[in-house]
Amino acid sequence: MAWGNKDNLLPELAQLNRLLAGHPCFFDGAKITRLSPAEAPVLALLRESAEGEDRVLVLVNTDIEHEHALVLPGGKQREPGAWKLDLLGQALPSMKPVKADEVSISLAPGAAYCLSPAKQPHGLSGDAYRHARAASRRGRFRH
Repeated sequence: MAWGNKDNLLPELAQLNRLLAGHPCFFDGAKITRLSPAEAPVLALLRESAEGEDRVLVLVNTDIEHEHALVLPGGKQREPGAWKLDLLGQALPSMKPVKADEVSISLAPGAAYCLSPAKQPHGLSGDAYRHARAASRRGRFRH
């Protein structure tokens, strides 16, 4: 972590923690679909919130020495224009149409992204989600 060093991972870890704690695609009941083949060096996961109102595309190049590209098959969830920003605050990776319904996404060595169609979730998120979950749990245990 290099706590005293100005070149540490603390800002990146804080950003990641905020995303995991506040975005509905990382809450209970989220649907996860693997889009990459098992042997691919790039892991691609489509995460959809339990309510179905939000989705993110998580991409990780597991090879820390080489750039790799992944071709995602077509479908509305995978259109290159659907992914307008990275929720980790980075510039978007290179995305190029391959066919009418496919897109190739290139990732630098060790790169990780959480792509989204919108900056803010549409469904319950953050504290509103946690309060709703707490209220539903309290309601279940009352007799």
